[in-house]
Amino acid sequence: MSYIRVRSWHVVAKVDAVGWRTRCGLTITTEDAPVSDRLPLEDPSCESCARLTLHDADATSVPNDEVTS
Repeated sequence: MSYIRVRSWHVVAKVDAVGWRTRCGLTITTEDAPVSDRLPLEDPSCESCARLTLHDADATSVPNDEVTS
């Protein structure tokens, strides 16, 4: 997982021709934004990115017999 900082650290969802797309929906186009492969705990982070990432992790860890259709 990668993180990019604009005021606070955000989870990178994907990188494309436009720029970095964060998990919370931001598009970051500046090339001088810091990027890290670990979340620096001494700086603020995006609560929405964290919440959505945790939700994704929970959804993928549910055993198949507990998934409702």
